[in-house]
Amino acid sequence: MRSRILLALAAIVLAAGTAAAQNVPPRPALPRNADPNDWEAYFDRGTELLRTGPREADEYLYWARRLNPARAEPLYAHWIAQHLQNVRRWEAWMRDDPRVLASPEIIQLDSLMLRAQVRNPFVHRGLMVLLYEATPGYWGSDLYTRGMLQYSTGQLDQAVNTLSAYVERNPRKLGARWNLVLALVSSGKMDSAQVVMDTLVVRMRQRDETEMVRVYESKEMQEYASGLLALARNRPAQARAAMEQAIVENAGSWYAHAGRAMALRAERRPAEAAEEMAAALELAPEDAVLRFNYGGMLIDARKPAEAAVQLRRATELEPWWADAWLSLGDAERIAGRAAEAIAAYEHYLALAPRSASATAQGVQGHIERLRQPVAAAPAP
Repeated sequence: MRSRILLALAAIVLAAGTAAAQNVPPRPALPRNADPNDWEAYFDRGTELLRTGPREADEYLYWARRLNPARAEPLYAHWIAQHLQNVRRWEAWMRDDPRVLASPEIIQLDSLMLRAQVRNPFVHRGLMVLLYEATPGYWGSDLYTRGMLQYSTGQLDQAVNTLSAYVERNPRKLGARWNLVLALVSSGKMDSAQVVMDTLVVRMRQRDETEMVRVYESKEMQEYASGLLALARNRPAQARAAMEQAIVENAGSWYAHAGRAMALRAERRPAEAAEEMAAALELAPEDAVLRFNYGGMLIDARKPAEAAVQLRRATELEPWWADAWLSLGDAERIAGRAAEAIAAYEHYLALAPRSASATAQGVQGHIERLRQPVAAAPAP
């Protein structure tokens, strides 16, 4: 396994929310009948263009991640697009060229990958094949290469079998074990993925402490990923234990605190969940997704007015995110502020994708009820 270098990415990632609100490019044209409010419409068009025009593809991927900043897919595809625009730099990065690793561009790209990992460590990475296609040389014929090609092209059952065979023969190859987890999750084999993930985490803990790794490949990130996998399997106590271990590994990992908050929420401990998410926000105050989740936890804790403050800030950071406006409307409605709730709900309706028609219908009902005059009290 090639060596890795630990990069100080926190400041870059924390600034990402502020930067996202500036220098907004115009929206590129979508195919006919595509929904301009749907992040997937921009994502699909962007990924179609990656092979032939990565710079143009990035214009679409920008809007995919602005319309739904909670999704990892647009961030990951943006990382691919950036590398495709400079394949020589990608090759140097793969060789661990120290000058390239220390360059501001690569540090920025590593921060981008960290953000994608935080959103979803198990996001499918089939687009990686485009980088290898663009790199001079030939495909290998070993088990690992075959397994990754099968994974990239959606042959998930074959990928699981091939990568399992490779890991069995090469148990010290932690990267291959991680890719087996990805293949298992993508194929829906969550219990098997957890077994492999648990082994990976144990081996990560045993790794030489002097070996340096990127932040998004660190022990705390693997613990965090293990916790999210446990949450997906409806094992909140197991998830919380993993998140707490991630905090032990690095108390400054805002995503580990956020993960613990999500586990507490799943355990139906809303006050503790909100308190833990507040700790995460102290470390990453400009992350709109954290604000969004914090607002939901405050609603759970029966603090709708406080939730509205957090959700309004989320809409300021990501003004095109429909779900943030929806949650803000809910918080304002529960807090008894009809005018504010109506305004937020109307923003949601203007931004909601067609696929959310059932939700939009329910929101329209809220608006109609909020606009009804309060019935006069009966005479004594």
